[in-house]
Amino acid sequence: MDCEARLCFKKGLVRLLYNLLFPVFFLVTSPRYLWRMIRRGNWCENFGQRFGFYDRELKEWAKQQPIFWLHAVSVGEVNLAIPLLKEMEKRLPDFQFVVSTTTSTGMGQLQRGLSPTMRAVYYPVDLPWVVARAFRVFRPRCIALVEVEIWPNFIWRAAKRNVPICLVNARLSDRSFRGYGRFGFLFRPIFSRFELVCAQTEDDANRWRALGCRDGSVQTCGNLKFDAVDVSSPPKVDFGKLLNDLGVASSRRVLLGASTHIGEEKMLGEIYLRLRQENPELFLVIVPRHMERCVHVSRELSSVGIKCQLRTKLSDTPAEACDCLLVDTTGELLDIYRLAEWVVMGKSFEMSPGGGQNPIEPAALGKPVFFGPRMGNFKGIVQSLLSSRGACRVSNFTELERVLKTAMDSDQFKKMGRAASMVVVRNRGTLVKTVEFLHKSVTKTCQKTCQKTCQNGLDGAEGIS
Repeated sequence: MDCEARLCFKKGLVRLLYNLLFPVFFLVTSPRYLWRMIRRGNWCENFGQRFGFYDRELKEWAKQQPIFWLHAVSVGEVNLAIPLLKEMEKRLPDFQFVVSTTTSTGMGQLQRGLSPTMRAVYYPVDLPWVVARAFRVFRPRCIALVEVEIWPNFIWRAAKRNVPICLVNARLSDRSFRGYGRFGFLFRPIFSRFELVCAQTEDDANRWRALGCRDGSVQTCGNLKFDAVDVSSPPKVDFGKLLNDLGVASSRRVLLGASTHIGEEKMLGEIYLRLRQENPELFLVIVPRHMERCVHVSRELSSVGIKCQLRTKLSDTPAEACDCLLVDTTGELLDIYRLAEWVVMGKSFEMSPGGGQNPIEPAALGKPVFFGPRMGNFKGIVQSLLSSRGACRVSNFTELERVLKTAMDSDQFKKMGRAASMVVVRNRGTLVKTVEFLHKSVTKTCQKTCQKTCQNGLDGAEGIS
């Protein structure tokens, strides 16, 4: 067996193993994910799209013009995708745009933010027959994936149909880099197929090259998150008025726990109670990362003596004294940041799954931002903020309490907020670079397709003659 034949055999074996193991994994984990979907709500709507079943109207729409398919896994990626798509629509007037997401919250954000000419769908489960059905409906000319969302059958199907795949705002945490490297036999051939990788930092770019991406396909563009924040737009919700209606005076100073995870809310609540002894004007607002946890979070906070009010119940209950507003809605965090005096980022402390949450929105608003030691998913952003003294990293909740106590009596943290906003301003411009590279990739693909069509026509003419 020659070298090429051995390589083909190896690739075929890898695909066979993956497609034997993934259905088992899917069946085992499905009850858990289905339960999470039910808790988040709206899970029934368009559920069939996850298995490649689309209504007639969508199928007819997909036949009209060439399609650019962009995938954004959840709310964070969707917020990056929407301004990117609006710019791409200007550059590619002859294309239609379909955007896929995995979560119902991501779908809600797409439905609110996409232009009427675009379509939002759920991403197909990575089973070969499901993916094949989705590709038959949409027949994409180009695919873009936001950040890190790699599913082998989807990539293999795109390669089989000669559809170029681009990765935008690409990042690699230490954990992901080790994981992809460990399974290099599966992922290296996949990564080598990427037409374009727009990396956030030079470190990310080097990691993608090390994992098998072609050197010429990798570009360092910066982070789209800096461009996605528009603090100049008017707020959608006046949270100041909402708090006034709740009986919270405008003079109260707001401590915000943003995108918190399991265990963080209770610890933050205990800190709040101790800080309030010396700062009675303090008021707590908590926004859990997953709103379906709010009932559980409310019980936890009640157990330490904090009286909570749910955001969705504000209009149903009379105004009465409470200690904390617990936000059980999505898409309103930017407006809540406007009201906060100090912001603590969730998913960054030891009891959480780690990785952190995006600190750019509060930074853009000039808010003092505090986070724990586990911000690996936002490594480049954190480094930029810390090096400019635009944020404060603490090692644990004990240190957080000490720092917050100082912050409430010091102007130095206002300077920290101003420094943070300047970091955001300096790092803008990634959207323009990314759109330029994507446009070149699509144009090159169209030229190749045209040349191939012309060549096939010439070959056919020669055969007839």
